[in-house]
Amino acid sequence: MAADGTDANQFADALRSTGRFVYGNSHTLTLVSVCWFLASVPVVTIGPATLGAYVAVRQLDSDRNRVELNELLGTVRSQFVPATLYGLVPPLFFVIAAGYAVAHLSNPGLLTTGLFFVSLYVGLYAGLVMVPTFYELADGTAPAKAIKLGIRWTAAHPTLALLTGLVTLIVLLATLLLTIGFVLLYPMLAFSFQHRMVTEANAA
Repeated sequence: MAADGTDANQFADALRSTGRFVYGNSHTLTLVSVCWFLASVPVVTIGPATLGAYVAVRQLDSDRNRVELNELLGTVRSQFVPATLYGLVPPLFFVIAAGYAVAHLSNPGLLTTGLFFVSLYVGLYAGLVMVPTFYELADGTAPAKAIKLGIRWTAAHPTLALLTGLVTLIVLLATLLLTIGFVLLYPMLAFSFQHRMVTEANAA
């Protein structure tokens, strides 16, 4: 899908503003990255950990330009359950897809192939929807409303959603090659870009 002029401009603006934002807040974002990694180690806590990172990025990108820890923890506590559930949806479908892939290798069939692609698609779509959803959760939006807004945002900005997913994947693969760079750089770059992308699109 080719990006139109508006989408291309918003994408370029998000990239530029992300660069400036990360450069200007690198020390704090490095700490946020390490905290996100440690909080995500149990896997089931990846949702609340991601929400905390989103809140931190939102606070740094505000006029205050600092992380308010009490406010951050308050948001994570109040949204802990939905953040946990939402955060597990994409990985769950990826695991299901992997299971069907293994089943297909041992017993090839049209059914396992179809279920693999359906599970993979749902996982990828859910991953895209979670970006604007967690953006809303970080702003204190009610969970049910946040997921609805996430679905609407993805439907209204399909090109930007795909580009956001692509950039996130590139950052993930690039930082995984650096080993320790994943811990320090992936959350900082990925969540900052996702935040800026949704912000740019909403401001248009």
